[in-house]
Amino acid sequence: MLVRLFRQNQPAVLLLLPLLVLLLWPGTALDHPAGAVRMRDGMPLYGLLQGLWSMPMALQGLVGGLLVLATALLVDRVAGGAELYDRPNHLPALLLVLLLAVGPGALWPDPALLGMPWVVWALARTWSVQGRSHVLGVLFDAGLLLGIAALWYVPYVFLIVVVWASVSVMRPFHWREHVLPLLGMAVVLFLCWAVLKVSGAAEWQPLRTAVDATAKGRAMVLSGVRNGILLAVLVPLVLVSLVAFAGLYGRSIMREKNVRSSFLALTLALGILMAFEWLLNRTFPGVLLAVPMALLCGHGLLRTRRLWLAELAVALLLGIALWTRWVP
Repeated sequence: MLVRLFRQNQPAVLLLLPLLVLLLWPGTALDHPAGAVRMRDGMPLYGLLQGLWSMPMALQGLVGGLLVLATALLVDRVAGGAELYDRPNHLPALLLVLLLAVGPGALWPDPALLGMPWVVWALARTWSVQGRSHVLGVLFDAGLLLGIAALWYVPYVFLIVVVWASVSVMRPFHWREHVLPLLGMAVVLFLCWAVLKVSGAAEWQPLRTAVDATAKGRAMVLSGVRNGILLAVLVPLVLVSLVAFAGLYGRSIMREKNVRSSFLALTLALGILMAFEWLLNRTFPGVLLAVPMALLCGHGLLRTRRLWLAELAVALLLGIALWTRWVP
């Protein structure tokens, strides 16, 4: 039922997303003490939300749910606008909410999740350079947006390589087009540092968004019936989606191949960030995995000829998410 609805390009189906987010909030975040969140507050913008964690859970749920919903809708819109799929659909929005709900941290608005909308916006600006004659301002904007994302979660500075890789496949090489995104990012970070310095604010400790001092003893371990079912669903879904994506890539025209190559670069870069977090904390922010998987698995669900299998996979994901939310 859900796959059949979200495979359509009908905006009305997106009205189901708020209900889904409400049903799944806050998921495994109930298992995370507030201190576990506060220990990852080293970047300035995330520090602005410090007061939220002492407020009632209902208010935290409202803010967190709106952030998750906004991220899902933005990912969905950017993927559709860039023609990442061969036909419009809303599967990325559905899959992103479900994958966040079953992943580490669930729907909790951690620094990586709060910075992801800016990353997606930067990616949309980067993809828009195809067919343009004047792109310097657009690429500066992309770097500026990544700089803002880094004010939430500092490892996002590494994603500048995705902008460089995208520009390399979409346009002939011009050194200024590679320097301007870096300049835009540097401007944001420098201005933030200057404001903090002049205002006499507390010392800036950016690495605290990557190092979770409470992670010891809370390492993510894939065990138990719930995680066994999750792997049994996700592994075949990813394999089918890879085959579907490879087939679509082979049939694509050059403009479409460029966007899909950029998506692969994003997936690789986020995978490196996940490995970095795993080495430091033995866990990682779920959004780093949920975004590329939602975009990839949308291909598998969209192209399958056995709709009942797609419906079964999504139903199992929803069931695991509800299990995570409501069963201790």
